[in-house]
Amino acid sequence: MPRVRFEHGVASGDPLADRVILWTRLTLENNTPEEGAPESVPVTVTLARDLAFNQPVTRLETSTSAATDYCVKVDADGLEAGRWYYYRFQVGDRVSPVGRTRTLPAANRFVDRARFAVVSCANISHGYFSVYKTLAEHGDLDFVLHLGITSTNTASASTATCPTGTRSRPTRWSPWTITGAATLSTRATRICGRCMLSTR
Repeated sequence: MPRVRFEHGVASGDPLADRVILWTRLTLENNTPEEGAPESVPVTVTLARDLAFNQPVTRLETSTSAATDYCVKVDADGLEAGRWYYYRFQVGDRVSPVGRTRTLPAANRFVDRARFAVVSCANISHGYFSVYKTLAEHGDLDFVLHLGITSTNTASASTATCPTGTRSRPTRWSPWTITGAATLSTRATRICGRCMLSTR
């Protein structure tokens, strides 16, 4: 079993009444030259009703590889409508941080309140993004809507200045490198083409 870390955390999105997309990315630890990079890494995904995972709901088996940049995305179905779930990923004895997600209410159920948070324009050169930590601490949000990220809104190469004053890598990097004006289709390709959450 390869040794991995979960340096990119976990995420969920695109919920329906009976399912939700779950995502993470593996960071492989240094393998010996004899071992090399694994062709495929088996991953277990567990959903439960409680944070301690004493009430597991489903257990999914999947895999990832260099072809997807060791990203993992599963469509967890068979869930109950309008319910909170906890989820985590596991490779061998390495376990990811625990995430919390929620399915949509049933289509025929009246909802008397919904709380949304809206965020936009995540540009690495303009802030520390502590607002995301604040949002994560709100336990009463039903949905977080992200309107876009700056790196997909331009096709020109540029170099950003981080808040510390040091120079970062160019904001135009593979796999988002394109030429010409950025369009809706190219932005969608750059966001969904690799390992970020996307729709079904």
